[in-house]
Amino acid sequence: MKMRVTIFFRLLLGVSFLFLGSCSKDDGSSSSSSFDPIYSTYFVTCKNCHLGSGSTGTVLDFSTADAAYASLVGKTALSPSSSSCAGAQFVVTSAPDTSYLLGTLDVSLQGSGNFQSLPGCTPDTTHTTYLTAQEIAAVKSWISGGAAR
Repeated sequence: MKMRVTIFFRLLLGVSFLFLGSCSKDDGSSSSSSFDPIYSTYFVTCKNCHLGSGSTGTVLDFSTADAAYASLVGKTALSPSSSSCAGAQFVVTSAPDTSYLLGTLDVSLQGSGNFQSLPGCTPDTTHTTYLTAQEIAAVKSWISGGAAR
């Protein structure tokens, strides 16, 4: 009888650890509250095209984390591929799904041509295959968390 009780409690303890372990499982959807991990994980390759004024694309500068952050947070698109999107905010912490940055990464946010309530604005779709859904969720989480440096 004592052996059955011991086995029962060991099984119960083992199941408890399995259950608790599954509660803290990292599914990749969480993100850091600061920009550096976001930059080094998701945006570091953007510098291949986005090197600031005179580069291909827009005047975004992703050459360093500092430059990328300065290009995105508190900034508006100056010359996106669609001129009707000029003035769209790259990062909107109060409404992340309206951030032009997310609009260029996630095709499901592009809507019917009135992105950020700008008539005729549809973000460029060139970048919609660059990040996975989980990676986009991490960027969105950073934005909705206040887009801290």
